[in-house]
Amino acid sequence: MGFPDISESSVDWELISGGLEIFWWIYLQDYFWVGIIAGFLWRISQFWVCPEIEEVLPKFLQKTIFS
Repeated sequence: MGFPDISESSVDWELISGGLEIFWWIYLQDYFWVGIIAGFLWRISQFWVCPEIEEVLPKFLQKTIFS
């Protein structure tokens, strides 16, 4: 049993690739906003809520958010 021949397949590959492009665009946008919100909350907690939070979180996380 071999791989199906894509050129003779009835699958609409342009539609599938377009859907994947839209999915990745939405995924990257969501990830971007999660990063911004996490950085904003980190700044708030750092200055107003808990100044000692720098000792709690690992150093690489701080460098990742504020590099």
